[in-house]
This record gives sequence, structure tokens and C-alpha cells, in this order.
Amino acid sequence: MLEGARPPSHNKFCSSPREPEMYKHPEVYDMGDMITRYFRKNHRRVNKFSCANFTWWPPWVYKMYDVDTLTKHVKEELKSWNQMLTEDKMPQDPVSFSFWVLGNLPIDDGMRLHILRLDSAIQRLRCELSIMQRCTILCCKNCGQQIAHKNDVFCMALEGPMAAYVNPGGYVHETLTVYKINGLNHIGRPETANSWFPGYAWTIVQCRHCASHMGWRFTAVKKKLSPEKFWGLCRSSLLPGLQNQDESGDAWRPIL
Repeated sequence: MLEGARPPSHNKFCSSPREPEMYKHPEVYDMGDMITRYFRKNHRRVNKFSCANFTWWPPWVYKMYDVDTLTKHVKEELKSWNQMLTEDKMPQDPVSFSFWVLGNLPIDDGMRLHILRLDSAIQRLRCELSIMQRCTILCCKNCGQQIAHKNDVFCMALEGPMAAYVNPGGYVHETLTVYKINGLNHIGRPETANSWFPGYAWTIVQCRHCASHMGWRFTAVKKKLSPEKFWGLCRSSLLPGLQNQDESGDAWRPIL
């Protein structure tokens, strides 16, 4: 009935429908003779994107801006960063979830403010998803030296892989915890005083290339603590591997 509402050019964006399958249905006549009738099975799947077939746009376009689909993809990407991160630690509301993800991404203040200005959870989730899909390494913000890989990120706090800690001087450090690092030097001896993680001693770490302060190494001083050592990297000293430029030479920006 509504087939004419869809332009012929729309078909090139749609997959070809499945051919209906045949199945047999035996019946018995009054005289006892057996006959077999053939019927067709219809495999049409109906979901909330089915109505897109009667619009100018195919279903995959609507899925790009569907909040449930975006939330699912972001959670899958987060789990690829950290297998230990479970959904019970994540907010269920899409708006709260978009802000929670933003708070755990190791991005600079400029990009964080850019995303915070967006007055839509869908746009924030699309930006965050594009960042996570593009980011594979974490670099020194000052010199660009590779420091860690995204697969080395893990949660040491209930809030997620990144949390805010305050030192005795009152300075707040947003710290990302990782299992492994590259290109860092350890400065001084391990200290247990004022440690943010009970049972661990901290040591200052600097970038081996430019000597910028990157964070701390934490080593266990008590038995049966896991992990035995890890690193806490300051978000203000990190830059995700997003420095790639497009063909025009402009700096990359997350997708809205």
C-alpha cells in the first residue's frame, strides 16, 4: 500500500529481502487419500526501526542516532579497554552515562569542554564513541611520547578507571590507573606516607623524553595485594592518540 512512498533509489541502501521458505502441511481427504499443501514462511522481522522503510532514510541511519544503540556500542568499546569493567558500575540513565564516560576518558580540557557544551546525550555519546574507537595509545602531552596502551587501563576505584585524588597540599589529581607503561623514569625512593592506596608505596614518575611529571608508580608493601604494582597517570599530563589529521590538514574532531 505504501510502497509508492519510497523512492526507487532507496533500494540501494537496503539489503535484499530473504526468500520465503516453503514448508509442507499434510491433509487427509474424506476418502482417506493424503495430500500435501505447500505454504510459505514469512521471516519478516519487526522492530522499532522497521518504519524507516517508509521514509527517505534506511534503518542504519536511525541507528546512528538511537540512544540505546549508542549506549550498547559505548559499553562494548569500554569493555574492550577493560574486561574487568562491569555494567553494574555504570549509570543506567543515558544522560548520566554520557557524563560518566566523559569523566573517565583521558582527554585534554579543551576537548572535554567541547563535549560538555553539547546539550544532548546522543551527541555526547557519539563524540565519546568516536574518541574511543580512534584512540589506541596514551601519550605524553608535552612531547607526544607513547606512555601506555588502552588495553593496559584498569579500575582501581569503584568510580571507574579514572578518579580524583587530593594530595596533602590540597591539589586535586585526576588519575588514570594502568598495568603497564613505557618511556618513564622513576624519581626517588618509594614512600608509604599519604598514599592514596592503602598497602601501596608511591614513587614519582617522569617522561623519559622531556622530563615532564606523569604521575606515580604504586608498589605493594603488603602481601597478597593484587596487582603487585601499577601506575597512576595524571590526566593533565596525558593526550590520547588522536593527533591524526584528515586530508585537509585540519585537526581531528569527534563526530557529532
